[in-house]
Amino acid sequence: MTTTSPAATTTTGFAILGPLRVLRAGDDLTLPARIEREILALLLAQAGHPVSAADLIAALWGQSPPLNAANTVHRHIGNLRRVLEPGLAVRRPGALLQGRSGGYRLHVDAGTLDLVRFRRLAGEAGRAAELHQDEAATQLYARALHLWRGRCADGFDRLRQENPIFDGIDREHAAVARRAARAARGSGRTDMVMTYLSRAAQWHPLDEPLQAEYLRALSAQGRRGEALARYRQIEQRLATRFGIDPSAELRAVHDDLRRSPSFTRAVSAGPAGTGSTATLPPAQLPADQRYFEGRAHEITQALTDLTPGDRPRVGPAVLVIEGMPGVGKTTLAVRLGHGVASAYPDGQLYAELRTGPESGPTSTGEILQGFLTALGVPRPEIPDSVQARAGLYRTVLRDKRVLVVLDGAATVDEVRALLPVSAGSAAIVTGRGGLAMLASEVGAVRRVLDVLPVEEARRALLTRIAPYREVVEPAAVDGVLDLTGRLPLALAVVGARVLACPEAELTEIVADLRNRDGRLALSAGESCGEMRSIFASAYRALAPRAAALYRLLPLEPCEEISVAAAAGLLGVAVPQARGLLGAVANGGLISETRPGRFRMHGLVRDHAAELSQELDDDDVRSGALARLLEHYRHSGDRVGPGVPPRRHPVEPAGSGFRGGRIHRPERRPHLVSRP
Repeated sequence: MTTTSPAATTTTGFAILGPLRVLRAGDDLTLPARIEREILALLLAQAGHPVSAADLIAALWGQSPPLNAANTVHRHIGNLRRVLEPGLAVRRPGALLQGRSGGYRLHVDAGTLDLVRFRRLAGEAGRAAELHQDEAATQLYARALHLWRGRCADGFDRLRQENPIFDGIDREHAAVARRAARAARGSGRTDMVMTYLSRAAQWHPLDEPLQAEYLRALSAQGRRGEALARYRQIEQRLATRFGIDPSAELRAVHDDLRRSPSFTRAVSAGPAGTGSTATLPPAQLPADQRYFEGRAHEITQALTDLTPGDRPRVGPAVLVIEGMPGVGKTTLAVRLGHGVASAYPDGQLYAELRTGPESGPTSTGEILQGFLTALGVPRPEIPDSVQARAGLYRTVLRDKRVLVVLDGAATVDEVRALLPVSAGSAAIVTGRGGLAMLASEVGAVRRVLDVLPVEEARRALLTRIAPYREVVEPAAVDGVLDLTGRLPLALAVVGARVLACPEAELTEIVADLRNRDGRLALSAGESCGEMRSIFASAYRALAPRAAALYRLLPLEPCEEISVAAAAGLLGVAVPQARGLLGAVANGGLISETRPGRFRMHGLVRDHAAELSQELDDDDVRSGALARLLEHYRHSGDRVGPGVPPRRHPVEPAGSGFRGGRIHRPERRPHLVSRP
């Protein structure tokens, strides 16, 4: 058998500007081994340049490589060759993946790798801009930015954190977005790049020159109010995270926006006793969602909860919105905030308690500093200690009517000091779970969001796609609802794909996005990467034993699992299983449908199954499944009258059941994740 010729490999393509993809003749290839996916990502990031074996080892294992690291890399390189070139003979050099003087090189070009194509288009756009051909440059920049489906190598969190090459490619994206904004303003065609600018501004929140260009583009489209709201978010983020003011360029853009004839907001006095000059009431709410649809019942209830009524309140109105990742908690909170803003004329404060899927909680002290600054307290007068800041915050808000929106709380401790105390104020707190104590502490009203009802989900999808398509097939819409499980973020993912492929039939798009279980494939594009990231952030917050249970839950074949079945699955006592299920539920990854029974959304189930395949050994999964089956056989033996008992009842191994009593198992399976 001969080696595969270069011509035979021309239909193999790669994508790394987002989740890693390998395509042959339009079909995705699967690389089951994590290390092979990581090696391929590292080779693709070099865009055709050789990578030494030593560099691969350092990137994969850091300062602690195994003794057989070189052989491991060599073996997985061989596996990659056979996947990429299935006709390749054993021990023959490949045409795609080649050995080069102690290292490896993946042969790619603009036709086979999106990174090379992106750089070529960006270069052509830059040359057009130098010739003052702004419209041609804008078109080329738009084509280049359209290739990005997410951050470079999205989903390889550890690899991205430890290897600066991926961050460098992301910075290329930000730089091209800035140049695209300037060319678009020069040509008067900001509409061609606004989607890409908005996405870039979201991915690079601390790139102040990029944020300035985004504000200018919003202003050029007549969206000055949205630009001002965006500036306030940037100002708060810089103040809370770094204690600094926006750059001179950003402040200049802000001044230009305020000088606009449409900026007519009245100026009110600053907090009494702080010595501050007159300042505007803070209006920090993010822009409302353009495609918001549904939640009519929840909105009606919440507006009643938040709007001051005839009866005097003892304290502030506090609304807690909980639910699984992607169910629309933030979107609903922002919609409600805008809906009741007029009832709180002294301002609206907004804080992201977690600024992204990869970030930890923002400290209470940082948020208090940002709030006090927004309320007009001069920076030198803000005390250093958190306790003193909280006291000053309560003093400033005394007798004021403000709305405080706290987004992404994980615990009650994170929000206590941030809540207003006056009866004329209100707060909205969002979180995945674990906030029930606010009901007893401050009289909070708790609302738990579920997926959208069928008709609301249908309207939410049609609101996004119907204006841009002549025909929308009803059967295909039903397919989308099945595909997404009516999760709002998943519906937005499909809507984005439909808008990006205006010529494709909706049925074709649904088929392309579906995995083998009939649900939305979490690897299918940029927004799916975002969805995987928010699931991953909730997973990373779990303690190790709760994380182990989460990964094994997809082994349960039914839609719901009982506490006793979970105990058998993990091999622990029932009380411990109850606590672990509660921890997973507090993370928003499962929901308690009735006492002692828990349900997992299909997309979350897929995420958990992916993690288990990657982190758990086969014997861990097979052992868990065997214990689960023994639990159900044992339960069948105890059904009662009408079912003949087994001659020798089966005790579920390691489940904690012995002779009808609960005992701690003597041995437990090893469930610690591999690094």
